[in-house]
Amino acid sequence: MATWHATVTALVKTIVGAGVLALPFAFAQTGYLAAVALLSLAAGAQLFALQLLAQLSLAAADTPSYRAFALEAFGSAAAAAAAEAINGIHCFALATACLIVLGDLCPALARSRGAHARRASIALLGVGLELPLLCRRSLRGLRHTSAIGNAAVALLAALTALFAAGVLHPAAPPSVRVGLLPPQGGASPLASHAGVLGVFVFSFECAMNVPTLVVEMDQPSARRVESAVSAGVGLSLVAYLLIGGCGAAAFGAAVSPNLLLSFPSGEADKLADACAVAARLAMLLSVAFTYPLMMHPARNSAALVLFSQPAASLSSEQRGLLTLGLFACSVMVAMLVESLDLALGLVGGSTGILIGFVFPALFFFQIKGRQMDSQDMADDGATDSKRFDLDLERSTAYLYLIDRGRTRRMRMGACAMAVGGLLLIPVLVGAQVLQIISATHESHKHKTNAD
Repeated sequence: MATWHATVTALVKTIVGAGVLALPFAFAQTGYLAAVALLSLAAGAQLFALQLLAQLSLAAADTPSYRAFALEAFGSAAAAAAAEAINGIHCFALATACLIVLGDLCPALARSRGAHARRASIALLGVGLELPLLCRRSLRGLRHTSAIGNAAVALLAALTALFAAGVLHPAAPPSVRVGLLPPQGGASPLASHAGVLGVFVFSFECAMNVPTLVVEMDQPSARRVESAVSAGVGLSLVAYLLIGGCGAAAFGAAVSPNLLLSFPSGEADKLADACAVAARLAMLLSVAFTYPLMMHPARNSAALVLFSQPAASLSSEQRGLLTLGLFACSVMVAMLVESLDLALGLVGGSTGILIGFVFPALFFFQIKGRQMDSQDMADDGATDSKRFDLDLERSTAYLYLIDRGRTRRMRMGACAMAVGGLLLIPVLVGAQVLQIISATHESHKHKTNAD
């Protein structure tokens, strides 16, 4: 069983990942005030969603899981299959984002540039490392690689703070500083905020792991679980504010969508260059081992949707073809999408909102609603004399009414979050599509001028 501190550590490990690399760019696009507000809003919404899942997990009769909640909340097998498909798409997108990061970091470590070097890195690492890991039935050997991820994020935070403090020096001082307000002369503030809000949402996605954390926690009372969830989200928010703010301060408005690409590469400052190499290598190892950890649940979801059975139960031929198909699609998408902020924004603004916010809210609203209806029917069959004759029974009834009122308020909040999330998805996805169109137009314009 996991202690309170171990649960908090595991939650922070789950939240903080490769998405941290795009936060300084998001800060630069919106300015410090809006970035802090949007990031805090995403953290608060995720905290509420995790508390909803924690309550469901504590009250579950059987072993709680995200899939079990979907079956109980939606009732029909078709609705549960749709939720499973969205979960698979989300995990697939997370894994593909890891390949995009690998495609950025490998050429930087090899001191080579260009689209060909990036695509070659994705292909070589994919076939040489990721595909063999995907072909394994179990990934228990990778359980301890999360320590690499923690070390990589800690090193990244420390180096970013040193660059911001002037102890380490970037290749060139920032020509345009990031201000409190959005930059002038670019996209409208609303477009900038909508374009990067998906990155902030992506940064706090960990809802799928909460039932498992509750099961593994020692003495999982409501107070202990909620305090652990609050501490995990709070510590992650502090880390994000540190890296996002210091990265924007150190490298200015021109900071890359992948922070590590703004770190020095072969410059005169040998110390800064060596630190940058260490940070890139640590993050590369972390992301490389994260890819199969995301693709395995994606493959399992695909098997459940297509074959109505988990991937482990498929024949060797079926599992091999499914693995190769998912891997090939992932590699092709990673080669085509070159901007990390675009990938994270699309994932966070679509499946990320569904998995991290909308589904937990719907689970709680539906399951608790049915439980309250069942309790009402039971109460209607009992007489007042049986329930309130004794002082102890009066006290119990009073506490019951308090808990019932809290559940009603949480159901109202869950309903509001589900509706708000569904309304937000087309806005965020639309903003990303507009950015893609704008970037394509600018690229075509530059090529025309060059010709």
